[in-house]
Amino acid sequence: MKTMENPLPGIDESNLPEASQPWEMTADYRFQMARENLMYFVYHLEAMDGVCYVHTMDPAAGIARVMVAWGWEKTFDEMVKKLGGEFSLVRLSGPDYS
Repeated sequence: MKTMENPLPGIDESNLPEASQPWEMTADYRFQMARENLMYFVYHLEAMDGVCYVHTMDPAAGIARVMVAWGWEKTFDEMVKKLGGEFSLVRLSGPDYS
């Protein structure tokens, strides 16, 4: 039987958390921003293929839910800091990895 290569280079698969469902292996965040910045936020985060999934919870209020894949939290936090320097971005909930 042929084994697959690790699809996440630099991540030791033996350290992956035990999870029965895929969403249990994500960090869950909520952000709020001005409505006119919502599409810019979604566009930049979803461009990082495989890092996170963005769901617009309330477009009128500018609230988005972001689910970050396990192992990509640092990359995600760096991107959010860059975006936060471009427009007002408030983290409503989510873990702090800094």
